[in-house]
Amino acid sequence: MEPSTKRQKTAHEVGLMRDSGFIGSASGVHFIQTVYGTADGAAHHLVPGEDDALLPTRSIWLPDEVSDAPFSFVDLARWTAPYFEHWHPCFPHLHAPSILAAMESYPQIDTYDAIILRSIMSISLADLRPGARQPAPRQLLFDTFDEALESIQPAISRPPTLKSIQALLTVQTFLISMLRLNAASRVGGLVIRMAYQMGIHRCPARYSSFTAEEASMRRRIFHSMYCLDRIISHSLGLPLTIRDDDVDVCDFEHEEHGTSPAMDHRLKMLMLLSRQARIRGKIMELRNKNVPHRDRSADAPTLIKIELTRWWNEVDDCLDQDNFSALQRTILGVLRNECIITLNRPLLALSKSSASYMAGLQSCIAASKAIISALHSFGGPLVWPSFTWAVWMSCFIIIFAASEGQIATEVAVRLTERAGKVLGTLGLRGTVWPDACATAVEKLRQSLINQSTPSRAFATTLGFAIPQSPPGQEEAAQPANGSQALDTGRLADINANPGQEQIPADAQPDLTGGQTQPVIMDMPRDQMSFNTNEYDPFQGFDIPFWVGQDHYAAWSSTM
Repeated sequence: MEPSTKRQKTAHEVGLMRDSGFIGSASGVHFIQTVYGTADGAAHHLVPGEDDALLPTRSIWLPDEVSDAPFSFVDLARWTAPYFEHWHPCFPHLHAPSILAAMESYPQIDTYDAIILRSIMSISLADLRPGARQPAPRQLLFDTFDEALESIQPAISRPPTLKSIQALLTVQTFLISMLRLNAASRVGGLVIRMAYQMGIHRCPARYSSFTAEEASMRRRIFHSMYCLDRIISHSLGLPLTIRDDDVDVCDFEHEEHGTSPAMDHRLKMLMLLSRQARIRGKIMELRNKNVPHRDRSADAPTLIKIELTRWWNEVDDCLDQDNFSALQRTILGVLRNECIITLNRPLLALSKSSASYMAGLQSCIAASKAIISALHSFGGPLVWPSFTWAVWMSCFIIIFAASEGQIATEVAVRLTERAGKVLGTLGLRGTVWPDACATAVEKLRQSLINQSTPSRAFATTLGFAIPQSPPGQEEAAQPANGSQALDTGRLADINANPGQEQIPADAQPDLTGGQTQPVIMDMPRDQMSFNTNEYDPFQGFDIPFWVGQDHYAAWSSTM
């Protein structure tokens, strides 16, 4: 079921139901439809985030990244080091000594250890791009995303255990790290149901049958699962899978069902991420829940702001006392500003003359500047999945603010240039989206330089009904023809949507001119390029909410 080609202005976000699935309101789909409905006269048949429409991809790895040569335990330890450095402190659902023992015993390991090891190796190999490296063993990697999903079959057919849940969480982490969020969402649903069956959503301190080690591992699994669920729900605009009023697992410092165990400083990062995830969930419930069930009290946003400020004060104290890495410090700072944007961006759909709109815009501007500056100044690997959404959304807020006269053009140009460099760094990991974002940001930066900012499209994105000019009288920015390489091109073959709605004869044509979508084939990234004026470079990409499809639509409507 496609939406109407004409959309009414609304004071809140709405989702979209279509034949290929549901797109949640928090995904920004309302803004996409507003842009296409107002600027193009019809809803575009492509909605970012629908990666299920993609055909199976070819190998994730380039030929020089894999090998069939023999390897040793020392090689395995070196290959998996990035996972334990970057990801394990944030999501410590695995018992690291047990994984090292499995490496020593390889290939005599059980099914779940094999799944875990392949997931860890695949995450680490992507983290090691593009530096010099020894080719990794082919048999210890997921060759395709389909292969990663097929690997979880044993967990479906067997009774749940802690080991099977750990294996699925590691596969889910791999999919999230590669921005395959629809697939990760399905795996997450299975993981959470298995966890419910195992009682992991209940505080282990309430039951005397668990040893201290078992209770700690159950907490670690729950909080890792909780944080991953919030990332996916926020990214795809889907309802929260784990609701706070259904669980009673205490955090690591405040045990409400018994004596609090001694705090392991290695779990401090997980504790802070879990508390931030709870705040993020409250923001989604406030801004994107079914309208009759939303909290409409004037104090609700203020209370969330208080919680966010309290959390950040706690983070600030921890950063002064504990040994956090530079990456972890950057993650925490960016997450704070992500929450600020998520809380305030819906206010930009209000009247521009309202105080809420003006306050929301200024809050978004400050958060966007902080995100771009933090990521641009960071010299290490940018492996956190929401970094792409953060810098992308920040760019569009900055450019919109410049079009509204809230930021000087030269400041916006400088910030977007820095953001483009950040996106280039993010693209080195091997996912498609950062490079596509960089293309859009560069177009917008050039439009700022040429004093031709697409203000009408941006105003439309924010929900305002902008009268259309008669045909032939619109002045749209037309960037010069050119080709830009698309790094890490893991692109899939894309078919036209056979069920798309026919565009009325009196409507303006969509971006593809009513023709069949172009087929984008998988090929090595050093051979992939496209002309940004020939077709929409975002078609068929695995594009979730956190990369800002609402503002993507505004950009694409001016191509």
